[in-house]
Amino acid sequence: MSEELSYVGKRLPKPDIAGKVTGEAKYTEDLVIAGMLEGRLLRSPHAHALVKAIDVSKAQALPGVVCVLTHKDCPDQKFSRSTMAEALPEFAFSGERQDQYILSDKARYVGDWIAAVAAEDIYIAERALELIEVEYEILPAVLDPFSAMENGAPKIHGDVKNNVAFEMDHPFNTGDVEKAFAEADAVVEFSGVNSRQKHLHLETDAAIA
Repeated sequence: MSEELSYVGKRLPKPDIAGKVTGEAKYTEDLVIAGMLEGRLLRSPHAHALVKAIDVSKAQALPGVVCVLTHKDCPDQKFSRSTMAEALPEFAFSGERQDQYILSDKARYVGDWIAAVAAEDIYIAERALELIEVEYEILPAVLDPFSAMENGAPKIHGDVKNNVAFEMDHPFNTGDVEKAFAEADAVVEFSGVNSRQKHLHLETDAAIA
């Protein structure tokens, strides 16, 4: 005699579906707190460049702008935004593995953070970004990992050798790779180039402070 199950094999309604399909569900982006400011970042258009001068006076004078920050306002302290920092604490707190700055006077990739604005709304914040004047000294860039590791390659990070910020041996690695190669009937090597990929995860990061 089979036992009738309450959930297995049944079509069940999602408890939160009504709010989502009607638009009543509130996401972080929907929340508004009295006095809340909007923040925007000015990002580097260059893959590798020094910030020779930065003038934020016009942005600061724009009505509705509360604060404009540059590297001069932030500690010269490295950290890591890598998700590996969450998975492996020894990764996050190992100094040689921290290679990013909150704001820096050097852009290390297209989109690197150069300045930050806080304003009364997003339109003012975005207008303020347009008013920030930056003088860049464009430096030679490295655009693939192989040329980056060659001797004499432009140094993206000044305190590491051949642009290798760190090497990591995962604790779950097992097996003898060289032995497997030696015993294999054939070993095939190839290199390929693909377009830039981005996984479409739904775990977007959001916070209100």
